[in-house]
Amino acid sequence: MNLCFAAWCGSSGNYKLYDYSKETCCDGKVNKGPRLYCCGQKAYHFYDYTCCKGRLTKGVALSCCADVGYSRRESTCCDDNVTTGASLRCCNKVGYDSKKSICCVNRESTDLVVQSGNMCCRGVGYFSQRSVCCRGQVSDGKTCCGNIGFNTEEATCCNGQITEGASLRCCGKVGYDPMKSVCCRNQDGVIVQSGDTCCNGVGFFSQESVCCQGQVSKGNHCCGNVGYKLEESTCCLGKVNHGRRLQCCGKKAYDPKKYVCCLGNIRHGNRCCGYEGYDISKATCCENEVNSGGRQNCCGNVAYRNAASTCCKGKISGGAYLKCCGLDAYNPTDYSCYKNQILPTYQLDAPYRYNNYNEYVHWLRGRPRYRYRQPSMMSNDGFYNVYKPFIYR
Repeated sequence: MNLCFAAWCGSSGNYKLYDYSKETCCDGKVNKGPRLYCCGQKAYHFYDYTCCKGRLTKGVALSCCADVGYSRRESTCCDDNVTTGASLRCCNKVGYDSKKSICCVNRESTDLVVQSGNMCCRGVGYFSQRSVCCRGQVSDGKTCCGNIGFNTEEATCCNGQITEGASLRCCGKVGYDPMKSVCCRNQDGVIVQSGDTCCNGVGFFSQESVCCQGQVSKGNHCCGNVGYKLEESTCCLGKVNHGRRLQCCGKKAYDPKKYVCCLGNIRHGNRCCGYEGYDISKATCCENEVNSGGRQNCCGNVAYRNAASTCCKGKISGGAYLKCCGLDAYNPTDYSCYKNQILPTYQLDAPYRYNNYNEYVHWLRGRPRYRYRQPSMMSNDGFYNVYKPFIYR
């Protein structure tokens, strides 16, 4: 031994000499080879091995996972355990590829386990692109209906029950197509019925029928509890009458072009005269009596034409454009009326005795203007003396 390169190697009083030009001392143990790295009591070349917690692993510049060296390009260290595969995620002591698997909590042991998929469902992995977690169970589909998965493009979920067909409406637990059916409620609950509208729990199509007082009936309008078509019939007080655009007379319908309703009775004509109908172009109504001849005047309950007769308080007299004096008619050209008496008209102004009461009238231009009492005697010039004149205007 060349004493120029001698050194002590040991501890706790147990020392020995070694040649450091040929040997390396590692933790009290002499190893062959000068100027080596120590890994515990072992010496090594750093370009051949990696030391991890006193343990050598063949390889240069490796990373340590507990006492094992590994290459990060090839493996992943998870909780002091090396898993083959770079850039993996850790699940407990196992590394996994997050593109293919997921770390889930085992529902029985509560341990972390690697499962195939990208989502967890109570410890079970699944791929969310084709499955779904429904109340702790993995099921095929994209959406849950209770604990069952389904695809909304193919089916509809109604209160936990699946019905085949997309975009349906729900009626209780049953799905239905609103273009063909309707959901109606009756004493037993809700039920799908054929139609687009409900009537007392029964479905019907509103283009064909109508709901009348809880009953489905053919037609588009109601007449009481019966349906009818407005373009074909007429409803009168709850009774359907055949014929369109008619008018009602009680429960009966009639054509207003031919008939008229007179106090609840249908009669021929276009006007009413009491209970009877008549044509105004052919008859005249006078005090509820129909008279032959249209567009005449009435004199009481009798019709007449004023171009040929005159009516005086219900009495018809022959002659047109006459005047009345009580019940009688007179010609104003030749006569005048005074106190319901017809008197001849005088053109001269002169007194005229006309009754037994010694009264005289002074006429002026055919009209009585003054009244006189006869005096005890006439004056010498032949005229009566005037007393208490009464002026008639």
